[in-house]
Amino acid sequence: VDRFLQSYSLVAQDLPAEQLQQLQELFSSAVEEHTQLLAQVQGTTVVPPELESRLGILIGRFQRYLREARAVCTQSWARFHPLRMVGGCILIASSCLLCYTVSELATSSHSFCRRCLLYPLPWVLVGALLGLAHVFTQKELDLLLVSSWAAAASQLGFFWHWWGQHPRRARLAGSQPPLASGGLRQRLRAWLGLAFPMGILFFRCGAMFSDSFVVAEARVAPFLLASLVMLLVGKLHWDGRLTLPESPKQQLLGFSSYRREIWYLLCLVAMLLVCVRLSSFFHQCREEIPQCRPSVFLSPLASLRNTRAKNLFYLLCVALLAGLVYAVQSWLRHYGNLNSSDPLVLFVRWGFPLVVLCIACYWAVASSADDSLGKLQELVQVAVVVFPRAVYGLASVGLLLLLCNPMTVFAKDTRESAGSIVTPYLGVPSSEADFLHVIPQIYKRMQESQRSQLERGSCRATVAAYGLGSVYSAALVIALTLLGFLLMLLHSERLSFAFLLLFVEAFVLLHIDTCARGLAGDAESFSVPWYAVISWLLAASQFFYSTGHQPIFPAIHWNAAFVGFHFDHSTNLLPAVLVGANTFASHILFA
Repeated sequence: VDRFLQSYSLVAQDLPAEQLQQLQELFSSAVEEHTQLLAQVQGTTVVPPELESRLGILIGRFQRYLREARAVCTQSWARFHPLRMVGGCILIASSCLLCYTVSELATSSHSFCRRCLLYPLPWVLVGALLGLAHVFTQKELDLLLVSSWAAAASQLGFFWHWWGQHPRRARLAGSQPPLASGGLRQRLRAWLGLAFPMGILFFRCGAMFSDSFVVAEARVAPFLLASLVMLLVGKLHWDGRLTLPESPKQQLLGFSSYRREIWYLLCLVAMLLVCVRLSSFFHQCREEIPQCRPSVFLSPLASLRNTRAKNLFYLLCVALLAGLVYAVQSWLRHYGNLNSSDPLVLFVRWGFPLVVLCIACYWAVASSADDSLGKLQELVQVAVVVFPRAVYGLASVGLLLLLCNPMTVFAKDTRESAGSIVTPYLGVPSSEADFLHVIPQIYKRMQESQRSQLERGSCRATVAAYGLGSVYSAALVIALTLLGFLLMLLHSERLSFAFLLLFVEAFVLLHIDTCARGLAGDAESFSVPWYAVISWLLAASQFFYSTGHQPIFPAIHWNAAFVGFHFDHSTNLLPAVLVGANTFASHILFA
């Protein structure tokens, strides 16, 4: 504790100097008396009673030193405002509830939803005016508190207007009067339906105040995720959705597909449990757990002394990147999203392999030993900067193309052309050869006209669209692939296996939700169940730890701030963005 206080006082000035001096004097006198007691005890075989009493006094002095040191640190750092903390938690919970309400309103009343979303605008203007007043007048004004009150007022206005307009819309829709229709009872039932997921949110926020939960969250989040999925399967079995009822023989074909869906769901659950188990091999250790050993995958390839092992891991990482590009392109090609010649499609075809090539070259240069390159040190220093910046540039171009035109649909017009009957040529047909060239074309045109008249009553497709069914998914997959490349570049090479597990587990979670809703007979396609959202959040928390991170200051990957840059940052903005992207990679991808 004394060494920490001395080191901290050299780099920061927020601890009082007088109290630090008093603590130093108390510690020095206690250490001096401890040394004297050790010298007296070493010369005797039996400890005298007076030495035991002095030892008790010395222990009391050390305890007093620790209490005073803790009081100094608490006075300087732990300046908490419990009322503001509670208000912040309430504001976050009401924001989640507002998001849920808006998502429900968007499917029923678009005009009302747009009108209610205008409520925050005047409060934003009020907050901006107060901020400008604070800047120009230099008055003592807590901008954070003012912003919180503005957010709370805008949310209260939204909920008040929603509560007043809800029964009016029901009456306009031709329902019964409020007293007879039981509108209050329906409202209470709707609010009670939110009680369970909001209770989970409440306990999740309250868990952040538990030191034991924060320390053990790396093991708790995967356990909760696996338990939630198992509970989902158990609920389906309890409801009889995983058993085949007795039926006539003519429905055996439908039950065979039903049985196949059940086995598919169970295989997906098994894959999820395997991913959860494998993700534990990429954990970082906390200082509070001394018996923990960090994962060997966290260290870069340059730290490996065995050349064969280094080359093997390098080839595996590059093969993983190439496999990811091949899988994405195959998926897009299978659903028809690579048929057009748009700039975004061309970038997916040729830009993705180029991004992988740049990342592979950067990993090769960064993992090579400094003394094995000899005279190529200057070239290596240039390559370490050029290749990451090329990845940054290519990923930025891809994201800009995606934002400008996210449609990867190829529309092909199959209607009959309204051109000329014969192929135009120069001159006038005079010879027999020219007529022999013209007559077959006229005859073919007459056949086509006759066929179109016969089929005029039928409904024929005139435009063929390729990739229309996966147009939203294609844009999302392209964006996720680009972000995955960027985030893998900011981590060590062997953590790319953790990102592969992340994508596989996200794919499995989506398919589990789809199969569970199909077996449960849920026909509402645009209503996301609460367990899917909770499992998604738990997976994001799980891979926060499975990408080598911990919510402690020493576990931050500061080297991510210099990927593609030397130690010449002019501002702290770019390093903060790079380190933040490295730290919250899983949250970015899952979001």
